[in-house]
Amino acid sequence: QRRVHGDQEKLQRYIDSVIPEHLGYFEYLLNRAGKRYFLGQRLTYVDLMVWSVVDVHKRMDSDCTEDFPLIASWYKRIGGRQRIRAYLKSNRRPKIVNGPSAKYDNTPDE
Repeated sequence: QRRVHGDQEKLQRYIDSVIPEHLGYFEYLLNRAGKRYFLGQRLTYVDLMVWSVVDVHKRMDSDCTEDFPLIASWYKRIGGRQRIRAYLKSNRRPKIVNGPSAKYDNTPDE
């Protein structure tokens, strides 16, 4: 179940076009960095920031990493860390990915 607000048609276009573009680029960068972390052989702030983006994408479409095996295994590995698992189970994690003002594109408000 998607836990998002906003125009569902625009959301579907975002899922179909933007998410694969982001994940493809992340997959490229992760491969280039050695396949374990984005900046080498240890977890950095960059990994946590990218993990957060991928997590939002996965909350929009839980299957979005299927075509990106490096990202899928990396996401699982980062998400399996003790403190991140605790955060995911806590009430600090927002229940909804974005608010009612979500637009999924760059069109101005009417």
